[in-house]
Parts: sequence; C-alpha cells; structure tokens
Amino acid sequence: MFPGAKDLDSFWQNIVDKVDAVTDPPPEAWDSDIFYDPDSDANDRVYCKKGGFLGPLAEFNPLDYGIMPIGLDGGEPDQWLSLKLAYDALADARYLERLKGNDEERRRTAVILGKGTYLNRGNLNMVQHSLVVDQTLQVLQSLHPEYGDDEMRLVRDELKRKLPPFDAATAPGLVPNIAAGRIANRLDLMGPSYTVDAACASSLIAVEIALRDLLTGRYDLALVGGAQVTTPIPILTLFSQLGALSHQEQIRPFDEGA
Repeated sequence: MFPGAKDLDSFWQNIVDKVDAVTDPPPEAWDSDIFYDPDSDANDRVYCKKGGFLGPLAEFNPLDYGIMPIGLDGGEPDQWLSLKLAYDALADARYLERLKGNDEERRRTAVILGKGTYLNRGNLNMVQHSLVVDQTLQVLQSLHPEYGDDEMRLVRDELKRKLPPFDAATAPGLVPNIAAGRIANRLDLMGPSYTVDAACASSLIAVEIALRDLLTGRYDLALVGGAQVTTPIPILTLFSQLGALSHQEQIRPFDEGA
C-alpha cells in the first residue's frame, strides 16, 4: 500500500504512467494552516508540507482480524495496516489455509517488520495525556492563580476529552514495536517476531535478515515488510531543523537536485 496505490498492481501502474503521488496533506494529516511556513526557520514550524499520504486508502475493519473496536481509537495506524497487509500477503501467497492447524510450519514462520521508532500518532497520544496536559495546567495556573481546584479540574477534563482515549484497551496500540507481535498473534504464527529500526534502511535490513535466516535454516517462511504511516508534526519540525525536507517542495530522492 502506497500513496495513490491501494495494492501492488496499482503502484506499478502509477510508475508506468509516471504518476506523482506526492501531494499537499489531507485535512486529517496535520494542521498546515498553523504549522506550515515556507519562510520560517523556527523550531515549531515546517517549511515543506508536501508528502506521500495514504488518505482514504488507509481503511481497516478491526472485526475482520479479531480486534475489539474499542482498542482502535488513538492507536498507531501502522499496527492496523501492517496486520491487514500481512494477512493479504499470506493470502496472495496461498499460505493462509496451509498454515491453519499446522503447528510445525507456524513455529517456523517469522515476522520481521522494518519500522522506525520515531514519535507516532499512538505514543504522541500517550505523551499528551501523561505530560502535555499537566504542563498546560501548570502554565494556566501561573497565569490565573485565582483559579481554584474545581476550575482546574474542569479544564483538565476538557483537555483530556479532546484527546483520543488512553487506557488499558488502547495501550497496546500506542507501542510501536508491538506491531510485529500483533501480526504473529492475530495470524497465529509462532516463529520469531520483531521490528527492525535502521532509519530509512529499515525495510531493506529486514529483508536482508530474513534472507540470511532462511538460508541458514532458522525458519522456513518469513513475512517481511516495512511500515511508516504516520509522521506527526514534531517529527516534521525535527526534519526541518535538520534541513532534510525539500525547500522547493519537490521530492526527488534520486535526482541531481534532490
């Protein structure tokens, strides 16, 4: 699944047709009216808003994979879409039925997911609940010392109400490295399952590890991929400070003018 391509065939057709799937952000991605300023070098602004966005392609029905809908909201989309694509990959390879009831093959099937440990939608939600809300209340209390406990409690409740839920049901969806384990759990695979973070080379290193371990006989089947679905605004401001985004807002990674 890529921007503008719901599956591999669509992705290849986009390449053949020379489709540029790099666009302005959809409204749900981040508030570009606030954070986008092409002329600013401030550490809380972004000078490039172009990106590869999945938009409406990012669909997931939790009930299809035995996941309670209550645990979905506020979680990291990488987990849900990785699970969906892992299921599709095994189905496409005609392994879903073969693995059912075959304990030996399921024990010798690995899940290796290339995935950055950057801040994402899930753990950002956790940080907001556990840190940002209290910092906001401290600032408010210093500006308005006349506010009593009742008023501050009302403000706290309202701040938390505007955030996605953070509780026992949603907690697993906030942890990035649970993604591979969730795939193994939901597809009932019992071999090694873990994530690999090698920055931009994560998925490539995941493939290299899988090939090495297949050749040495550590397991017989490896489900390997890479996921990067959400990049919240703090990470974009970090990349802006590093000068890693395009000032021309033209993304050409293999071009002389990259």
